[in-house]
Amino acid sequence: MKKLKLSCCSSKWSESEKEVAEILRDLYRISLLSSIPLSWICKRKRSFIQNNTSPSPNKRLCTFNRVVLKGEASSIKHSNITISLKKKKESSLKTIQDLTETKSLLHQEIENVKKYHIQLKIFNLNLKLKKQELLCKSNLENQYKVQLDDETNGLVKTSESTGEHKEQKNQLQNNGPFSIELGQNNNGPIEILQQLRLDREGLILENKEKTDGKNKKIIERENKTIIIAQEQK
Repeated sequence: MKKLKLSCCSSKWSESEKEVAEILRDLYRISLLSSIPLSWICKRKRSFIQNNTSPSPNKRLCTFNRVVLKGEASSIKHSNITISLKKKKESSLKTIQDLTETKSLLHQEIENVKKYHIQLKIFNLNLKLKKQELLCKSNLENQYKVQLDDETNGLVKTSESTGEHKEQKNQLQNNGPFSIELGQNNNGPIEILQQLRLDREGLILENKEKTDGKNKKIIERENKTIIIAQEQK
């Protein structure tokens, strides 16, 4: 500072140079004062720029566009609701069809099991019949052997008895050991055979009736499905 004063007082410098020196001397004060308002001016300029970027006619356009978007949103929501309802309806129909198919399959399986049960009963009755036939055959053969033994031992004395035995022999030779007349003395196995045969016939008739009823039900179901399909079309 002293140097500057001395330089200013000297007569070597001109007046213009002196003015420049004074300006340079007070320059730091101006810079300090101007530092505070510069930040405020920048902020104001930013706010001014923001106000300029959003003019009034654009706001009107935005409000108009928003009204249009609300209408479009309502229509989109309505369409989405209808689509969701259609999807729910289709899914429910598919589930109903699947359940009906499973139900029909279960009914078919149950009927097949019942048929198999009846077939097993018939097979068991056939085995019982064969068993009884074998027992009857063995009984008849035993009776035939006893009669032959009696004849050989001389138990038959009268001619009438011999004639009757000859007739019985002739019948046995003609009809075999399975003759019914000799089996009349042993009525137990024959009655059992008759009962087994009747039971077998009854089971066969029941099986036929069930199959006929099943076929009728299947035809009725097919007719119902055809009618429903025609109504839907």
